[in-house]
Amino acid sequence: MRNNLVQELVDLKKITLSTYNKLYAPVLDFVERFKDKMRDYPIQFSASFIVRDFSSRFFDIVSQSSAGSFNGKEQGFNRLNDEIDHVDFNDSSAILHFTNNINTLLLSDVRDNMNNQERDIESQLKKGHTKQELYDYIYQLDYIQPSFQLMMGDKQLPALSPGERGALLLLFYLFIDMDDKPLIIDQPEENLDNESVYNYLVHFIKEAKQKRQIIIVTHNPNLAVVCDADQIVEMKIDKSYRNKVSFQSGAIENSIINDRIVTILEGTYPAFNNRDCKYSIVEHKL
Repeated sequence: MRNNLVQELVDLKKITLSTYNKLYAPVLDFVERFKDKMRDYPIQFSASFIVRDFSSRFFDIVSQSSAGSFNGKEQGFNRLNDEIDHVDFNDSSAILHFTNNINTLLLSDVRDNMNNQERDIESQLKKGHTKQELYDYIYQLDYIQPSFQLMMGDKQLPALSPGERGALLLLFYLFIDMDDKPLIIDQPEENLDNESVYNYLVHFIKEAKQKRQIIIVTHNPNLAVVCDADQIVEMKIDKSYRNKVSFQSGAIENSIINDRIVTILEGTYPAFNNRDCKYSIVEHKL
């Protein structure tokens, strides 16, 4: 009966895991469609079960000074962690085996020279704790939780640079949020080089703007021009005249706006042309 109840709990947890996958489906679909353009930024996702804090809670109840398989502060901790490390918690039968194996280790002393001597569970509990409490903890499986791992290449989210992390989280916001309200983004290119902006952000934003209005504050020409902005708004502030704000707007094709794009985002025509000439020289040498 206990095994059947554990199986029911695992099945319910798998429904939760399936829900995680459905929530992230728009991002997964997007990455699949653009994977050829994003070879330098391979994004991977995996939803799986992980164990959180089983050992610490287990030893809040079980005494490591009592005779038994988990005797000894270091030895008992290592034995329990070794059991956890060898379990695939995405396998229902493995989870059931894990819970029953912990119970077996409590009932039999598997330490060297103990010959699997039988042990009484109550004698291994810390003062104030009960066998019922221990069994509830082991078999209710609250320590098995769904986790969604987000990776770029072989790096997990915490290991990414601030720019990579911000861009990756922006992707999630753009494609998981199904709202069609206008979205304002302030300088998404921060901490990213221009190549990364083009390879990593441009495709996302161009795709997202098909379903909602995207307003971006930026100094980056890749976002303003390569994202095919429908309208460019140049903002000015005159600090010498009581911070007076003025603006002009228009399409990229508008001659005035086009001139302002080159002047502000490309660093003026001479600088833009100078770079073009230098790139051409390198090209001819090749």
